[in-house]
Amino acid sequence: MNHLHRELAHMSDEAWRRVDDEARAALEEFLAGRRLVDFSGPHGWDFASVATGEVEPLDVGDDTPVVAGLRAVRPLAELRAPFSIDREALREIDRGSRSVDLDAVVDAARAIAAVEDDLIFDGLASARVVGVVEGSSHEPISFDSAASVSEAVAAAITELQDAGIDGPYGLALGGDLWREVAGTNEGGYPLVKHLRLLVDGPVVRARTLTGGALVSQRGGDYELVVGGDLAVGFSPADGDAVHLYLTETVTFTNLEPAAAIPLRPSS
Repeated sequence: MNHLHRELAHMSDEAWRRVDDEARAALEEFLAGRRLVDFSGPHGWDFASVATGEVEPLDVGDDTPVVAGLRAVRPLAELRAPFSIDREALREIDRGSRSVDLDAVVDAARAIAAVEDDLIFDGLASARVVGVVEGSSHEPISFDSAASVSEAVAAAITELQDAGIDGPYGLALGGDLWREVAGTNEGGYPLVKHLRLLVDGPVVRARTLTGGALVSQRGGDYELVVGGDLAVGFSPADGDAVHLYLTETVTFTNLEPAAAIPLRPSS
């Protein structure tokens, strides 16, 4: 934990507990992608890259019979979401207050969760990551409204099964679509519950996603690799506030592009 410099923050154990608890609760609410893919880690803060199995040709000159190659790796991205807490708020925690404003912790959790979810679903070329939706080998399946989502999901399940991709499946719904689905009944039955039964797996709210995605839960298709898992650290600074941050090191591997199908609104 030394890289987090928590011992320099001059915060009480109770203040750290409250901040950590607030961050943990917010991350459980905001993180969606890691609930649908395999998780590898945490491997430690010094874990820097993942082998891809590929070899890039390496020029060692023409005067040798040796054939050389450079083993390719995918480096982990280091994410950091800074936030600050007023020192007086920390003193109120130490006096026993249970109503201290820790919205800054929630905002940082929302921000870093959005980047992780983007990495999983949409990928990030600069980090050499191909996402679940971006890299899918299937054409998106469209839907007209929240009421027609179950039809689109059933069609996506059939297409995955025909491609030899077994279930159970998980379903990610973008923020706008989630709100529509959550307020819709199908035959007097909440649509969200119907979708859970249909996919035989989790249905998650992925706030940064446009539309949705059906993802196989059979395992071995997608892997989120974490070095240092999400934790709160301290940034030394002067002033009336304590400067903290949420951080992690992470990458994502798309092993089977055929194991997910995007869902897209038709208009």
